[in-house]
Amino acid sequence: MKMEMALYKALVASNVPEQHATDVIEAMEKEMTSVLATKADLSALRTELKADITTVQTELKAGITTIRAELKAEISEVRNMLVTEGEKRLKELATLENKLTIRMGVMLSAFIGLQLAAMKYLVL
Repeated sequence: MKMEMALYKALVASNVPEQHATDVIEAMEKEMTSVLATKADLSALRTELKADITTVQTELKAGITTIRAELKAEISEVRNMLVTEGEKRLKELATLENKLTIRMGVMLSAFIGLQLAAMKYLVL
């Protein structure tokens, strides 16, 4: 209020008609109250922003917790799949090893038989 009164007095002292000086002061007051923020406006805004930030933080923490749980479940699932596949591959290798051992035994027996037959016919 002091500023408006000082401005009014300065305008009147500068030979501005009183009505014009009053109009200038009223226009300035209207502009200041509708456009400029007061300390109370800023304080209310600060409180509102703090509440919004807290809400966003809570939502983010909940989202992170959910995603963490989902990732742990997926990692566990992949780990189990890898173990299962590894066990299958080990069984397949064991089966192949047995087949190969049998084939080698048959081939060795055939070779020994051929050698014995060859030795029998060569000696006669």
